[in-house]
Amino acid sequence: MKKLFLIVIFVCSFSFLFAQMPGMGGKAMPNLGRVYGKLVDSTGKSIGDASVMLLQNKFDSTLKKNKEVLLKGMITQANGDFNFEELPIFRPLKLKISAMGHKAIEQTVTIQPKMDANAPKPNRNQMPDFSAMASAFEKDLGKITMKTDLKELGNV
Repeated sequence: MKKLFLIVIFVCSFSFLFAQMPGMGGKAMPNLGRVYGKLVDSTGKSIGDASVMLLQNKFDSTLKKNKEVLLKGMITQANGDFNFEELPIFRPLKLKISAMGHKAIEQTVTIQPKMDANAPKPNRNQMPDFSAMASAFEKDLGKITMKTDLKELGNV
């Protein structure tokens, strides 16, 4: 009975040693990132129903080269807000924004943790602040101003 008990303890201890964070199986980083912002025009009025897409470079094994693939997409709310969650971190993403009557915008976004040199260091006995860790992978793009496209408006 004593040997059986020791074997069970031994097996259970090994299961804790091999435990991993979700999404960490192998080389993949967990999708913890968040990108958000607001679209406004040159007068500061919010732009609703605009198309916002996040693209990611992936290697296409058949073509033997990188190509952009859609990671996530959405339409902005009436107040111009958009919010993407569960994004890959430490990888460059391309943000594409288009709205009727406005010039399209493209920009690169990389989600990296904010490093605060003045932040207090946790003690060995103190649990880390997981809410602060989660907010470290957020990227606030603020107000993104879209310029009016006169050519597109002239066609209407």
